Order: sequence, then C-alpha cells, then structure tokens
Amino acid sequence: MAKKKITGRTKLTPGAAPAPGSPDKTLDLITPKREKEFPTSFRLRKSDLQRLDEIVNNVNEFVTVRVNRTSIIKALISIGSKAKPERIVKAFKEVL
Repeated sequence: MAKKKITGRTKLTPGAAPAPGSPDKTLDLITPKREKEFPTSFRLRKSDLQRLDEIVNNVNEFVTVRVNRTSIIKALISIGSKAKPERIVKAFKEVL
C-alpha cells in the first residue's frame, strides 16, 4: 500500500495563526507543583544523631507544630547557606 504524503498547514504546525475567536494569551489551568524532592542518604555517627535529636527536641519545645529530623536538616542547610564560609570551616574542623 502506497503512503500518502500529507501537505499543507494544520493547527499543530509551529507558527500557525490562532483560530478566530481564540484568546491571545495562554491560560495556566494546572497549578504549578512543588519542587520535586529526591531521597538522599547520609551516614551519621551515633553522637551526631543524638545531637540532631537534641536539636529536634529543643525546637519542639519552642514551637507549637511538631518538627522532625528532615525539617531541622533543611533549616540548618538554610542557615548554612547564609553563613560565612569561615564559620562553616571552623565547624567542620570541630566535627573531625
């Protein structure tokens, strides 16, 4: 069976003029989703986990909404991104 070649312009071709009566602006009908989260693993010593749990407990006493380890780590990353590199290097040397 011979293939028929399709020629001409369709509504799907790039640069095609909009249909009469259609709006000029596109409508965002789908609400944007939150940024995708990726699972990440870290190896922490028992002492590091104890300090992290201590931070979680201290924060939970201070706020009305319960927080977990993940939210504390995200908060610490936010603090670290605003901190001076010298302070981070100093803390890094203390951890070693």
